[in-house]
Amino acid sequence: MLRNEKYHLIVMGTRGEGTQKGLFFSGIANHLIKTAGCPVLAVPEDTNYQPIERIL
Repeated sequence: MLRNEKYHLIVMGTRGEGTQKGLFFSGIANHLIKTAGCPVLAVPEDTNYQPIERIL
């Protein structure tokens, strides 16, 4: 699916994995970050939402 479309940005949630929770991304997120043809924004599960004030 990703290879058939042209995306500008992928935003996805992640869960910490490994011996130090939050240090490593899950296998799916890690694979996507390495192979996607566009930027990937991976948001950890314990991140607090704050509204966006300005985009440059």
